Amino acid sequence: MTNVTGVVHVLVGTYDLLDFRNLNGQAARRGHDIHFPRYRLQHEADRQAFQGVLHSLLGQLPLAMDTQDLLNHWYYFYERSIGCVGVLKDWLVRTVASTLHAHLPTLTLARLQAHALSNAQCESMAMDAHAAEHKLQYAESSRDHLWSLLGMSPTPLPASSPAPGASPPQAAEPSAQTAPPKTPRRRVGERAPRRDAVGNMPQTGPTPRCAFAGAIALRPDEIARTGVARVECPECGATRTLHPHGPTMTFPAHAKRLTSTARKDVRWRRHDTTWELSPGQA
Repeated sequence: MTNVTGVVHVLVGTYDLLDFRNLNGQAARRGHDIHFPRYRLQHEADRQAFQGVLHSLLGQLPLAMDTQDLLNHWYYFYERSIGCVGVLKDWLVRTVASTLHAHLPTLTLARLQAHALSNAQCESMAMDAHAAEHKLQYAESSRDHLWSLLGMSPTPLPASSPAPGASPPQAAEPSAQTAPPKTPRRRVGERAPRRDAVGNMPQTGPTPRCAFAGAIALRPDEIARTGVARVECPECGATRTLHPHGPTMTFPAHAKRLTSTARKDVRWRRHDTTWELSPGQA
């Protein structure tokens, strides 16, 4: 159609367009992907951009609200929109329409929570987004398949070819077959060679469980602000990656850490009754 009409066709939609792009080779060679990804919580720039988008959308709502209090729960807005502005906008529109229909003058967090997508819905959308994003990533296995289709060898070709007129390299003569070396016989009572144990050996039997588990006095917004989700158990020193789910953080039940190797990674540690980043980072 583009060749006949001379008009460039732009298709905007979900990741299902990737299947349309690969219908055949002609569609693939004439298509160009422009990816508009969702905001990623792992990137500081994306976190700041998402908070800016949330602040702008809240400023357009025709209702009274405590904007700063809602912005303090931005991680909840991220969770229930999986980082997609379209999902966030539809959520705010539903909540505003319901609030105006109820003749309420104020928009509260409770009203927003009542119209948020469920955990199952968000999980389904996140799984679909992750699978589709994986299609856009380059996979080494796909390159091997392409080489196989092109008849290319996975081994690199020589950097230079012999000059014209030069004699071709002589093939190496096959070496005479040699007998495998004999294994030397050990004397009676001589120990067989083996690797000796070094350091702390793991204990056999069931691993003991640590007594520390449950809700901790660490706020989800602190994890979201710092980007550090590793938390150290104050009892045994085991570390776990915690994800915010609601207003509280919960340290899971775990096996007691048996090793004493010093750690240098950044993590949350409890000092007295407060949680602080270690080593010494704010």
